[in-house]
Amino acid sequence: MISTTMDIWLDSARYDRETLSELRDNLVRVFNLPTHQADTLVNGNAHRIKRACSQEEAEKLTKQFASWGIELRIEASTGEESRDTEEAEARTASMFTLAPHGDSIPNLMRDKTPPNVRTDHLHLTAE
Repeated sequence: MISTTMDIWLDSARYDRETLSELRDNLVRVFNLPTHQADTLVNGNAHRIKRACSQEEAEKLTKQFASWGIELRIEASTGEESRDTEEAEARTASMFTLAPHGDSIPNLMRDKTPPNVRTDHLHLTAE
């Protein structure tokens, strides 16, 4: 049985500056969100605040935000993003192979010159 997961969005453009300021303070206080992240969430754009969560988690979040006067948008998670990511990772992994143990690596610079290190600032102390 495939369970449906939900993505939760916050559309902060719908709210006035005072409401967003209160929301920002609540996010910092209740969710221990860093101030710069809370500022980003209330910048007037739509932000996905939770990805692929269960129906129960979605309900808990919507109730919490509703108590602050904020309505969240809930969408069924398509799962396409994670599938695309997995396919891209598989393609990338198939492009590379491991060289046999002890074999040289092509295109690797073989400069064996030791780096010039200055030690005139170091001092020895007797203890």
